[in-house]
Amino acid sequence: MSDSSKGNIVSWIRGIGQRYLARRGQELVIHRATDMIVEVADPRIRQVGRYKKILRSPVMEAMEYCSDLVDSIPGPVRLNRQQYHTDPLVKALFSSADELDELLRLTLKKSGADQGEGADFIALLTMSRQEKTIFRHEHQGNIILRDVKQRSVNFTDHRLVASSGNLEKTKDLLKKRGLELLATIAMERIESLRGELAELRERREYLKSMRRMLNGRSRTQELFSRPDHETLERLAKLKKLISEVESDVDTAREKIEMPRDSLVLLQDIIARPEDILIAYEQTLRLDWMNVLLSSRDASKGNDISLTELSIDDELRRSAVLVNFSPQKSTEN
Repeated sequence: MSDSSKGNIVSWIRGIGQRYLARRGQELVIHRATDMIVEVADPRIRQVGRYKKILRSPVMEAMEYCSDLVDSIPGPVRLNRQQYHTDPLVKALFSSADELDELLRLTLKKSGADQGEGADFIALLTMSRQEKTIFRHEHQGNIILRDVKQRSVNFTDHRLVASSGNLEKTKDLLKKRGLELLATIAMERIESLRGELAELRERREYLKSMRRMLNGRSRTQELFSRPDHETLERLAKLKKLISEVESDVDTAREKIEMPRDSLVLLQDIIARPEDILIAYEQTLRLDWMNVLLSSRDASKGNDISLTELSIDDELRRSAVLVNFSPQKSTEN
């Protein structure tokens, strides 16, 4: 056999080994993600045979979705006092350079970072976006219009999350948080259904207790004459109510009583992450006072690009990846 043939065989075998190790590594990641999701959503799911196999495909799809979502977030953008005065995006996000410094100071204090070190941190900055109506003067050629109605934008409640010293690590932390969020929503819905079932059972027992009490009263009345009409009427109503609650209990039990029911609900949620965790591209054209500009003002202001993250299309937060350092956060 020629040396080139031997070399091809070795390369082929090496390729097989690398693909095998890559598959094993991927399976380990999927298994760990599945364990984390189940632990958050409902640990009883582990009682269901082959639950990991059932969840494998939806977990993979959710991981891919979270990865694509994180990769769509713009940045990282540099955060420090100097950037506040030179970068339109940073200036738009904070009301003052002092507000920016305070956010970084509190974040670094919470993380226990050494204020003397200059190593960079990467994190996701999330904020609430608020709009309000203002009135101000506007120039149109040589004419000054007074009390022109306009909309201004403010960003509040700034939070830095998934902070690390490496962009890829921060992205990995955010992807994991996306999965945790999906699992938490599943947990909330599971517990909500369990709570409804518990309330129905409690109501059923209360109604049965009332029925026993009225039956006792009816028997007491029979010792002397006959049950009064009101007692008989209340017993008939209770019988109907108990029958209705029994039906509701049976329906609720079918939804959540067994561990497999929790598995089905979890599977449904993580199989459609795009319905729960949504990212919208958010591009705003703002002037130096954070006033929204229209298309006819294209020559004015600056465009800022963010991502708006939405959970169940209710909780909304604007977001951008940022980097910062202990030393430069205190520059003057």
